[in-house]
Amino acid sequence: MQMTVTAYRGEHGPEHLVLASKVASLTFGSYQAARLYATEPNDRRDSVICPRIIEANLFIHNPILNSGADPFIDLAILRHALGYPAAKAIALRFKDWIELTAHWSEHYADNYMSVHELLQIKPAALDDLYCQAYPILDDLQVIATLVEHGYDGAIYAGSAQTSDESEYRVFHKRQVQILDVLPANPAPSQKLAPAP
Repeated sequence: MQMTVTAYRGEHGPEHLVLASKVASLTFGSYQAARLYATEPNDRRDSVICPRIIEANLFIHNPILNSGADPFIDLAILRHALGYPAAKAIALRFKDWIELTAHWSEHYADNYMSVHELLQIKPAALDDLYCQAYPILDDLQVIATLVEHGYDGAIYAGSAQTSDESEYRVFHKRQVQILDVLPANPAPSQKLAPAP
């Protein structure tokens, strides 16, 4: 499967650091989402310096996820792609995210103290678990494992302010063809007031 998508990425920081990321993969989406990420970073400790929007073609050949309508990743997908031991290790590392789901609360929380306990008693329950995709796709070790198994991206629904939009992840910069880098005007709350 060869997929080419034109999408946008919001960044801020020194101008020479285009396609910079604090996480293991690069996220792209709509122009509006890119503007939001450029001017209102997820990490509130970050200063917005040189906010910009990158328009790019993305080349994704083998995505681990291919549903722009679902913000979750099923552990069954990871088990099928990586094998049980690797998927279980991911589930245990992201147990807090799994335990935050309504599915966990409704089906497991009353009988099991943790994902670890559940999988010790019922190993096959791994296939019934899921969590938000983005924290898993932010993880350097997970991305390295996915790349080792031939995966190069993911398509899923965003969360919070981008919950009704598709997000695209690429696992390497070589999958990005930059078309343009545009300035993102700062949000009104970030503009400096005129001097008295």
